[in-house]
Amino acid sequence: IFGTLLEHIQVVVPEILIRDEVNQSLSRLVRQLEKMRIPLEDYLTSVNKTADQLRQEYAMSSLATLQLEFIIATIAVQEKIGVEDKQVDEVIQALPDENIRKANNTPQQRNNIRANLIKRKTVDYLLAL
Repeated sequence: IFGTLLEHIQVVVPEILIRDEVNQSLSRLVRQLEKMRIPLEDYLTSVNKTADQLRQEYAMSSLATLQLEFIIATIAVQEKIGVEDKQVDEVIQALPDENIRKANNTPQQRNNIRANLIKRKTVDYLLAL
């Protein structure tokens, strides 16, 4: 379904958003490699890529991800797909540990949970078409 959305709906994504997403992805990769004590150069050699090739791959992936985010958000607004506070509360209450529940019951985390639920409901809506 995502491929179909990207084929049929054109979305312009500002270059700065793509760059930011690429930088975040590269930072995650570097942190993971550091935890495994693998130098970036060794990783690049093992996947047979240059740093520029890796950055370009991440840019293409980031573009598609951001386009999908914008498309799904637009569909959610157009179709009036929303989430009630009760649904967010249910997700938080289903978490296994009290400390985790507290950590996820902040305004920012509640907004993240709400956004994820809206995305899920929108995708379910699209799959049902």
